Amino acid sequence: VVGDQCVTRALAGTGGDGVVAFEPGQPVMVSAIDYGADPVDGTLVGLTLDEAVIARDDDRAGRVHVHFPRHGFTIRKKDRSTT
Repeated sequence: VVGDQCVTRALAGTGGDGVVAFEPGQPVMVSAIDYGADPVDGTLVGLTLDEAVIARDDDRAGRVHVHFPRHGFTIRKKDRSTT
């Protein structure tokens, strides 16, 4: 699926403290739960039962979509005021 062809609907996921609803375009942080727990910030682009996709802007590469597996990773909402 090419970036602009990806359709995301609200989906419940776990952020470590229970079920949380996520919306497309929402600022989120994704991190591994067992190693390398440095969070990766971005904007939620896609969320399925198997993966989370966030958009990030890079000085050299431009806008990129980073794919994370749902298993072994946690997704948390990020406060919009800190983005």
